[in-house]
Amino acid sequence: MQRRYRPRNTPDCGGTETSNALLAPQGSPPGRWWLRVLASVWIAGATGAWAWATAAAEQQRYDSAGVNVVVSDLPGSTLVLSLRPRVRIGVATGEDAYILHSVAQARVLADGRIVVANCMPPILRWYDSTGVYITGTGREGEGPGEFVVGACANLMRLFVLDDGRVETWEHSVKRLKVFGPSGAQVSSLTANTRELALGSSALGRFAGGYLMEEILALGSQEVIDERSVRPVRRSSWRDTLVFHRFGADGSRERAIGRVAGIEWAETVLPTEIGPFPTDVVVPFAPMGMAVPWGPVAAVGEGSRAEIELIDSEGRLATIVRWNVERLPVTDEMIRTRIEGSVARDPNRDGRYLRDVRRALEAYPYPDSARLYSRFLVGSDRRLWVRNFRPPGVRTNTWFGFDSSGALACALAVPAGAAVLDIGDDYVLLIERDELDVESVAYYDMVGRASCSAGDHRGGATGH
Repeated sequence: MQRRYRPRNTPDCGGTETSNALLAPQGSPPGRWWLRVLASVWIAGATGAWAWATAAAEQQRYDSAGVNVVVSDLPGSTLVLSLRPRVRIGVATGEDAYILHSVAQARVLADGRIVVANCMPPILRWYDSTGVYITGTGREGEGPGEFVVGACANLMRLFVLDDGRVETWEHSVKRLKVFGPSGAQVSSLTANTRELALGSSALGRFAGGYLMEEILALGSQEVIDERSVRPVRRSSWRDTLVFHRFGADGSRERAIGRVAGIEWAETVLPTEIGPFPTDVVVPFAPMGMAVPWGPVAAVGEGSRAEIELIDSEGRLATIVRWNVERLPVTDEMIRTRIEGSVARDPNRDGRYLRDVRRALEAYPYPDSARLYSRFLVGSDRRLWVRNFRPPGVRTNTWFGFDSSGALACALAVPAGAAVLDIGDDYVLLIERDELDVESVAYYDMVGRASCSAGDHRGGATGH
């Protein structure tokens, strides 16, 4: 298979060597018999050439020009889930309160209740620790207690505060609502994002207010496509994510940092009316992200095993690193991805599928894959990082970092399940069964004793 393209490095877009330059200031239920087997082999399957420590993780700590640097070896053991969930919320038929559709997020509250942001009224739902429905609020609309039409489709965010209150963020109207422990709405504000680009969104509580993300496209850059006999010039670029500190009243205070965002490239895709030129996300490429983590914001983009922790002024406080290298993007990885994409649309005619396959083969695949693809601050106060999962590997792996920046835990969950929350001894997942029925499942965590003592970094959590 012919590949790859190689972006030319530019100061604005960064190419493949872009660093995290900060402004200064500016399906199936898991837990089955194979889960424990997979947990013992996920390292080799998901990481290829990663060297795995045989003893407990060790950290090196040192200062570099006044910046604390924490370097960790990989954990020597992996946490897994219980064979069956303790609680499952979600049914195919029955009471509306238990029918779920496109769950955006869910968290476990300090008193054991589970709050779910769902895309069917009531949109926000509270269940007790056994999964029994307690109360709910919200329907689609513009009135009091209602959520804007399409809020769930735009991935409404959910933030849980230390006092049991819950906040929601609706992207399309830039609105934050606060709900008390009883489920009643207690306040609402609209963030003043007029000076930011479209698509800006809240990432969670931060520095007495909020951390906001702004997506900027800085224009295209030339790349050399080396898959052809004669190199072809084409357009490629990376978005830039700019992070802003907002006050408690929703007003912008200052930009505190930035990181390279999603990488895009030109391609041509088949449609019912013929080939259509478009822009696509470069598969496997690094992508920027951030999340509030107590008094700091964790910022990274996955081109190397590194996360930067910046304070509310944008100052770099700590660099978190762990000893691992990026995986090469192999022809087998590309073929597996292509076949998986084609298999999702098996009812189309053969000519269309052949065109789709050719279009996917023409995608600009990078030489190596990103190292991670998501941040989550769990109810256990740890920063959890989802590692890159090569196509065909049946587990997602997460690394958990304590408040000092040390890598303390590794967690394996089935690839078909999405992680909603991670606590001291549990994992909350979205699962789908063979009939595509959606459920929120609470699993006990097995082997937590292999992690260091629980983390108690202060402040609200959100993702």
